[in-house]
Amino acid sequence: MRRPGLAAALAATVLGAGCSTLAGLHDQSLAGRCAAIMQQSYPGADIKIGKEEAAALSITDVRATVAAERTDLPKGARMARDLAVECRFHSGILVGFRWTRGPELRRRE
Repeated sequence: MRRPGLAAALAATVLGAGCSTLAGLHDQSLAGRCAAIMQQSYPGADIKIGKEEAAALSITDVRATVAAERTDLPKGARMARDLAVECRFHSGILVGFRWTRGPELRRRE
């Protein structure tokens, strides 16, 4: 026998958990939101946020950039320590996110 209420309760729990992860982002600057999204998109990594900047591209469009360092890697590790992302916002809504440095393996030198 199926319980329709169980599926609804599970869905509400999952959605609630996702919403609580992003709670408080609306109180931050766009560069701060970009930094928070960067950290959430790379779970398990210890990331020290460095420079955060935001620049208006138009009345409604903003590009935010964040530079950071992954602090949980030993010196000489093959994974990239230096990280950077770019976020694009339209009327305060995230419409683009991309890594501009890291997090993939470093190239051999």
